[in-house]
Amino acid sequence: MALTRVTKHIVHGSLLVQFKYVENEGNWDLTGSQNVYTKVNNKNIVLTPQYADSILENSASATIRDISGSQNITDTYSIGLHVNGSLEYEESTIGGFTPYGNNYIHTGGRNDRIAPTRRHGHITNMSHSLGLSHAFTPGTTNAQDCDVRVKNSTTRNIRVRDFFFIAKEISIGLPSSGAQ
Repeated sequence: MALTRVTKHIVHGSLLVQFKYVENEGNWDLTGSQNVYTKVNNKNIVLTPQYADSILENSASATIRDISGSQNITDTYSIGLHVNGSLEYEESTIGGFTPYGNNYIHTGGRNDRIAPTRRHGHITNMSHSLGLSHAFTPGTTNAQDCDVRVKNSTTRNIRVRDFFFIAKEISIGLPSSGAQ
């Protein structure tokens, strides 16, 4: 059996070790989801850390739009980072037009405010920006399957547009042991 030379790698300081990204140009529609996370167009990133103590940093961005065409003053959307099928990070209550608990309703168009001539303007087909940035230490060199999922608070059709997702492995730096 031939002898194999073992080389020790020492990394000083922070270092971008590797990165991968996926994107979905254009539209992806989610129809009829209610409080169930759905992976954005089946896009995912499998990243195998080279160092067990590395940091995995994930960032995603997109826009989301209510395409149901009906009035929407309370519905909200959520975006979640899932790692190996489990929810790692979530941003919720995106959208919804109830700032500080008050519904957004505008009455206007006529000078008299007496029913039945009163007009109400409601919000339909609004777009929102989605974004997340999250870092975690997996503590292993096993493959990490990362994906971004969205959900809405009611059964409503939504459109995700121009989705971009990137995952990076960043070394936190190994101290020098003195041995070469």
